[in-house]
Amino acid sequence: MEDKIPVDGMAHSSELLKELNNLRKRGENCDFIIRAGDLELPAHKNVLKASSRYFRAMMAHDNIETQSGEVEIKGADPECVMKCIDFIYTGEAAITEEKRGELMHVAHMMELQRLCDAIVLFLENSLNVKSFFVTRSLADIYSCKQLEKVCDQFALEHFRDIALLEEFYELDDEYIRFLIGSKKTQANEAVKCKTLLRWAEADIENRKESFREMFNKMGLMKIPASYRRYMLENENLVKNSMEFYNIVTTSLLDSWNLQSKDINIASKDVLVVFENTTRKLYGYDVKSRTWNGMQAIEDRILGTYASAAHLDGILYVFLPSYSVFKIDLRDAESNWQRMASKYLGTGPVAILNGLMYTIDYGNFSRSCECYDPSADKWTQLPEKPSNVATEALVAAEGQIFCIGGSYIRHRSHVTENHSTDAVEKYNPATASWSTDTKLNKARQAAAATYLNGIYVIGGSSSGSVNNDVEFRCPVAKTWTTLTETIVHSRRLFNAVNIDGKIYIIGGCSSDEIEEYDPEVRQWRIAGTMEGFFIEQLAAVAVVI
Repeated sequence: MEDKIPVDGMAHSSELLKELNNLRKRGENCDFIIRAGDLELPAHKNVLKASSRYFRAMMAHDNIETQSGEVEIKGADPECVMKCIDFIYTGEAAITEEKRGELMHVAHMMELQRLCDAIVLFLENSLNVKSFFVTRSLADIYSCKQLEKVCDQFALEHFRDIALLEEFYELDDEYIRFLIGSKKTQANEAVKCKTLLRWAEADIENRKESFREMFNKMGLMKIPASYRRYMLENENLVKNSMEFYNIVTTSLLDSWNLQSKDINIASKDVLVVFENTTRKLYGYDVKSRTWNGMQAIEDRILGTYASAAHLDGILYVFLPSYSVFKIDLRDAESNWQRMASKYLGTGPVAILNGLMYTIDYGNFSRSCECYDPSADKWTQLPEKPSNVATEALVAAEGQIFCIGGSYIRHRSHVTENHSTDAVEKYNPATASWSTDTKLNKARQAAAATYLNGIYVIGGSSSGSVNNDVEFRCPVAKTWTTLTETIVHSRRLFNAVNIDGKIYIIGGCSSDEIEEYDPEVRQWRIAGTMEGFFIEQLAAVAVVI
């Protein structure tokens, strides 16, 4: 029996290959010539056949190449042909960045799989913004699925960077659809929209339908109103198309919480209150300045700091007992119905796109939730950034604004209640909270309403009840303290708008209702509630 002698096989193979390469360089025992352009590369048939299925197949038949002992590689870069022959003899390869594609082409043609795999790995590890488009093209041409995945992930993560290069606008519509539509793309909706516009303009005749499909799926409400306004004025694809112009215009109207609603000439605007003494709803006609009794209120309905909201003729009341009731104001014979229980206690309610948003008003909480009347379902939302109580709530610009409020500070074993000037807003489109421009004055238990901008009225600061008003312009997005003040300082009350005017009710020892007309910029007494004992946060404006 023979004993195996340990030998370094790898070293032996390396030395053998090295000597074969030296023979090639000296032209010794070479029996085959490879021509590429002006290059003439001597080689050994057996080495070529052993290394490449391309050469093995060529030399397996009696043909011109085997008879003449040479072959001309046409349509290939001569330098890359030389690099591939060098690889056969050395197992090593190097190439400039500009010729990576050509080297892949020749290696693939010669069926040098090990070199092809090495090139793919090299392309993957060296992928950058500059090389992305070439690398992605090679991955597609040679069906390198793993490299395609790497390129796709890179494109999602570096969308902004690759979109700045001219090659981006040569991408096909399928790939643009993938980048624009993916939730993993590291770019906001405005950047995606701007990029989509530029891509479509590069070849509008062939990309018109693809642009229409993708643009209609854009989340326009996530795009700043300022850029949507810019599109209407400056982007040719939008301003010159009635279809796209209408889409953007409608999104702007939606941003300001302007919902589409028909007008009934027989209807009238009424200020509705919950009156505790008579346990009855009363409606105040602001035009005729008269009160009219409405439906009765059941005993289980009323509670301290009950709040209410009105939507499409239905009045909803939210109670501290975590319960919700509704009644149809259009039907005098209708009865109260109990709806799905809520999680939070009573708080102000803001309506946006048919949904009702509320907060945990009196518990220094970050909690908030949303109610869908059509499904009778409550959903808890992401928590607010701050623990506050008695904040004002209003829907504006497609978002829910949570304004001011109070917070607790512990100092020297003493608990202090302080007002805040903070403004936080919730964006339903992104399900996220962010901070907004602060108020000019910290205030709590104020009222807020929207009328071509947000009005924050009264409240208290540093122990004093306020009579001042701040206004937030939706364009400048800054707060201005108005020169006109309310007649009676108030806190814990409600504000509504009816027919282009603001009405405030409750919240002070006065029984008077105040009205503000933005055109004349003046507050005045618009009625009285003498003899009424109302739920202060439950006054709502309705159309019946």
